[in-house]
Amino acid sequence: MKPILTSIGALEYFGKNMLVDEKIIETKYFNNNRHFFVKTDKAKYYILFKKQFFMKFNDYFPAFVSSNSEYHGLGETINIEWLNKAIELKADYLIFIYEDFRCYFVYPLVFKNFAEKHGLIRTQEIINVYNKSDYTGDKEIKNETEYVIPIKILMRYDKNE
Repeated sequence: MKPILTSIGALEYFGKNMLVDEKIIETKYFNNNRHFFVKTDKAKYYILFKKQFFMKFNDYFPAFVSSNSEYHGLGETINIEWLNKAIELKADYLIFIYEDFRCYFVYPLVFKNFAEKHGLIRTQEIINVYNKSDYTGDKEIKNETEYVIPIKILMRYDKNE
């Protein structure tokens, strides 16, 4: 049985296996340590740990899929606030690492521009409750809005292949 990667191990895995010829200069953590910004001597990466693809892509965007059948299948998502953070940090790549160790990448502006051009933006139906970051114990409620793209836009990121 193949081991399953956790968010805690995602950054270590990426550093050891994908950045073998790069020197890490800076690391920042976001979104409860599920997102990482890594600046190396060669590039800037915004890394997202994911358990799986967005399985209901076809269900949420039937008009897009029916007129763009080559994109039928699964999708990938990123909350608008985190994509904007990656762009603000001038990340060269969005790297998606899944718990089965697969890694994919896309350029941040390609993700944003594709989603905006095709109207692939959704607000989650589920209300998420978060602790405010000011340590008061107060909660905030959000219906998160996210950009979505078909996984066929993602490219495999594997220096071993």
